[in-house]
Amino acid sequence: SGSHAKPKTLHFLLRETQQVLDRAPAGPSNGDLVLVRGDLLDPKTRAAVGTEIGSYVMVDAAHENRSVADIVFTPDARTRLAKADQLALETIFDSVPGSQIAPITGGSGRYQGARGEVVATDGPDGLIDIVIHLRSR
Repeated sequence: SGSHAKPKTLHFLLRETQQVLDRAPAGPSNGDLVLVRGDLLDPKTRAAVGTEIGSYVMVDAAHENRSVADIVFTPDARTRLAKADQLALETIFDSVPGSQIAPITGGSGRYQGARGEVVATDGPDGLIDIVIHLRSR
């Protein structure tokens, strides 16, 4: 039998900004694009310790603003994102209260071959609470 690496959990608070590219018709509609950029914060000190970059594309505005999301997290990286250790996720998000769960679809650097999930919930002070559950293939 093969050995399995111990699962690892990362915890951050996320301060995210969004830029909406609203396509006709005005207001939430299919094809709208939301660009996201955020800072991953240490939950204890609130110091910036990483970055979030990604986008949402509205695919079903009639049902909770359902969007396809492509997000990259770079824990422990503030500069040189192209060479940073990265975690990628792709999922469908709805604008409904409660937690959002997204599968990790891959990674680079020390996260190469990573699998697991990202759980996002409402955090304190308008921040997003991010818990990343990693497991190796």
